Amino acid sequence: MSSRSCAAADRRSATGDTLAELAGKLGIDAAGLKETVAEFNPAAERGEDPAYGRGSTLYNHFRGDMEHKPTPNLAPVGNGPYYAAKIQMGDLGSFAGIGVNERSEVTTEEGTAIPGLIAVGAAAVGVFGGGYPEYGSHIGPALVFGCRAGRDITKLAADRGVPRVAGV
Repeated sequence: MSSRSCAAADRRSATGDTLAELAGKLGIDAAGLKETVAEFNPAAERGEDPAYGRGSTLYNHFRGDMEHKPTPNLAPVGNGPYYAAKIQMGDLGSFAGIGVNERSEVTTEEGTAIPGLIAVGAAAVGVFGGGYPEYGSHIGPALVFGCRAGRDITKLAADRGVPRVAGV
C-alpha cells in the first residue's frame, strides 16, 4: 500500500463493499488505495510482487496453497467485499528468559551462578536479545546450549559421584 493510503490509518479493522468505502472507514486516501491496488494487480496475476518480492522464493511458499497458481501465496485483489485489519510490528514471544552464564547456569541479579540450576532454549535469555527474528531461530541455540548444558551436567554429576546410567 502506498504511504498516502496508509498515513491516516489507525483503526483496528473495517469492511467495505468498494475500495473507496473501505478507505473511508479506515480514514485513508481512497485514491491512493485504488492506485496501490491498480499497481499491484497486474504483477500479482503473474505471481510477482516487484515492490516487496513476496512469493518469490520456495521459502515464501512454505505456508501457501500449493494448488494456487502461478504462486501459492500471491493473488490480485479481486472484487469486494473488502476487509482490512491493522497490523503492527510485534514478537511471537519474548524469548527473554532468565539470565544464564556461559555454561547455561542460571544467575542471580548479581551475576553469580546458582549451583545445579541450568536453563536453555526459551527458558534462558536468548542469543537474539529477547526477539524472535524467524521461524526456528531459537532451535539452533537451544540445541547447542542444551548439548553444552548436558555435557556440564554429566561432569557435575560425575564430580558428585553420581553413577552413569548404562547406554546414556
